[in-house]
Amino acid sequence: MCVVIVIIIAGQNTFYTYIAPWLIQVAHFPPPSVAFLLFLFGGSGAIGLVLAGFAADRFPKRGFALAVLAVMASVLVLALVSANPVLVVGVFVLWGVAFGGLPAMLQTRMLHTASFRMRNLAAALQTTAFNVGIGGGALLGGVLLDGVGIGSLPIVEIMLLTTGLAVRLGADAGRSGRLKFLSPANQGNKSAPAAASRGAKE
Repeated sequence: MCVVIVIIIAGQNTFYTYIAPWLIQVAHFPPPSVAFLLFLFGGSGAIGLVLAGFAADRFPKRGFALAVLAVMASVLVLALVSANPVLVVGVFVLWGVAFGGLPAMLQTRMLHTASFRMRNLAAALQTTAFNVGIGGGALLGGVLLDGVGIGSLPIVEIMLLTTGLAVRLGADAGRSGRLKFLSPANQGNKSAPAAASRGAKE
């Protein structure tokens, strides 16, 4: 789970760390308007946090996947419609809603997958993973900004989020398979042929 946290948070911060210059240089917003746009993003993130609390209790896996996909779609649309300021503002708010709940979902999944004795260690590792993701994403974004250009940042975020989602889904599938393999019903099915074989020998 720590790997997923690092990848997802790094992807977000690869682009969002440099969102102010992107809004000014690519979307052509006047610099004084950037503060208000960031305020909108933060406020929409609070809405996303409320929605995440609802989703995390009822359908945590699907809710997490939908949130990541919503972030990816928002970032892709931003990159495609950067010339339309009205659409940029609307999609920027949707991005804030979609991402606002992801940290809480990641934290919840991390603690749920850890055993009771490992909860304290899991919490510490989670904090470290978030910090590594934030710093690593900002560093990667800076390197790309200087070497490739600011237009590459949304694409790289989408690639990293796709990777993080794939890792999470693969881990969930593997865990479900192990739990099914170790379930009492499956163990009973395995023991039945063995008992029949012993009975035949007797």
